[in-house]
Parts: sequence; structure tokens; C-alpha cells
Amino acid sequence: MEPLRILQLATSTIGGAGIAARRLHEALIENEINSTLLTLSENVNPNGIYQIKRSHLNKKASSLSTFLQSTFIQLSDQLLTPLSKNTFNDHNIEIDKYQIIHIHAFYNLLSTSGIIKLCQNNPKKRFFVTLHDERFLSGGCHYSNGCVKIHNECRDCPQATQFGKYFVHREYREKLTKLGDLENLQLIAPSSWLHQLAGENPATQGLKAHVVRNPVPNVFFDISHSKEDKDKEKLKIAFISAHLNTRMKGLVTLISAMNLIAEKGYSDRFELLFVGQGQVLGNLDPRIQFETVITNSDIETANALSHCEILALPSIQDNLPSTCLLYTSPSPRDS
Repeated sequence: MEPLRILQLATSTIGGAGIAARRLHEALIENEINSTLLTLSENVNPNGIYQIKRSHLNKKASSLSTFLQSTFIQLSDQLLTPLSKNTFNDHNIEIDKYQIIHIHAFYNLLSTSGIIKLCQNNPKKRFFVTLHDERFLSGGCHYSNGCVKIHNECRDCPQATQFGKYFVHREYREKLTKLGDLENLQLIAPSSWLHQLAGENPATQGLKAHVVRNPVPNVFFDISHSKEDKDKEKLKIAFISAHLNTRMKGLVTLISAMNLIAEKGYSDRFELLFVGQGQVLGNLDPRIQFETVITNSDIETANALSHCEILALPSIQDNLPSTCLLYTSPSPRDS
């Protein structure tokens, strides 16, 4: 019997979707399943993760596309990218040696038409798209904020400029008219929330969808509090995000809540730990003690979280990803 080979495609190995793609790849390798991960990220790790090389002109074109969309199509500060550069098809990848092609977040790696063409040209291959956000379910918005315009073919998108509404509608129409005909394409949702949205979505309700939770590395469960941490008087509260100031993760909400607690005179009872890339932007009360830890690996993230007793992640919309899982051993304060 031919060994199972899985090809995984992800624009990046950083950010929430990129980290999830990398962790899944590593979990498959650990369980002796042949997995290859292709990405546009430059500083990739070995063990089956490879960079798709791009020319300098190609990189500039991708950056220009993002800039133009944010300037002329995106109306609010929320991501809206109906146009995606099809980089993957520019490369001669040996699709034939893989039985499964798993597509993660694919902005400027694949376009919707590129995914459709891949499925059509390889009818014997099984394709999966993981819904890391709502972009594949819409005309280009990453989070809909409850908008129901998808039932009207994403006409008059509230997140798009007047000029951009055409591109949003065109992108959604392509999904609506073509995705349902793809018998070899299925969806993966890391949460019941996105699974439900996929089933209700006119463009994707004809596709099979499965709930498959993002894998959590064992290191998150192997590290526990040190005695020194348990004896501290202050509660340590952690906020974690791949990029600390991603609007949807709710950092502004957390800061407002902590400032309110400080105003009531309780700032000496806790300290904050911000875990992720970037600096905290916001008017945090100067009486609040805090620390920012920039992590570049799962073990660094696990170590940072192990010193905390509370994880606060007031996301507006989220998959409730693996970053929400925090293992702590029992401490005296638990009683």
C-alpha cells in the first residue's frame, strides 16, 4: 500500500493560522505521517518545512496588492482582502506524489480561482481548506462582525469602499457559483462556531465540513509553576496573541478593564504579562505593573504562560485557539 503523503500550504508559519499549520505539520511528523509544509515565510525550520522562493518583483507585487487594497478597497480598520495573488501556481510542485493537499490561510499564496483550478486539475486528489477565520466564507473580510450580506452575495459590503464593493461581490460570486461543484474539496473548522457558519453559508454549505481542533504541543502540559511563583502575593494575569495589537484579540478591552480595577485601588494585587510579538499600544494605568515577553517558539510561550495563573483573552471573534489552553499545577491560592 502506498504510504500517505500530505502536502500543506500556508502563506506563513507565524501568526495564529501559520502557527496552527506548523503545529499540525509537526504533529503529523511525530506520528510518522509523511507531511510537507510549503510556505512563503523566509526563516523556516527544517524537518519538512520549505520556503516557496519568490522573485524580488513578485514580493513587491504582493506588498503593492496589500497596500492598494487597504487604501482603496478597505473602508474600516478591519482586514478586507478580496484580491489574492496566486503565487503557488507559479512554481512546479510535484502534486502527483501527494494524496492530500491541505490549504491553510492562503492570502497571496493562492487565490480562490487558484484553489478551484487545483481541485479541477487534480480530481483524484483530496483537498482540504482549514477555516482559520471567515475569509473563505466571504467576499474577502477576515471577520464579518455578524454581517449577513453573504446571503445577498456580499453586495454593498459595509466594510468596503464604494470602489471596493465590486471586487468583494465578484470574489463571493466566484465561490457561490463554483465551490459547490468541487467533489474533492472539504472544509476543516477548528471550532464549532466556524463549522456552523460554513454550514449556513450559501457558498460553502454544499461542501463537507469537519471540526478538527488545532493541535496543542505537549510542552504546554509538561511545564508547571515553580515554587517561587506560587509564593508570590500578586496574581499574574497573561494576555497572549501572535501579534499583541491585533484588534480582534481585544487588548483594548483588557486594558480598559484593568485600568478600571486600578482606579478602584486594586492595582497592587495583580501584574500583567503580555506574551507575543510587538509592543503593547494603549493607555495602561501607570500604577499597573506589567511585562512584555516576545516569544519565538512553543517552548518559550509555554514557559511564559507557566508563570501565570489567569489567562485573559477577550476576543471579539475567535476560534478559541490553543493559546487559550493553559496548564497550571494546583497552587495554595486555589483553595
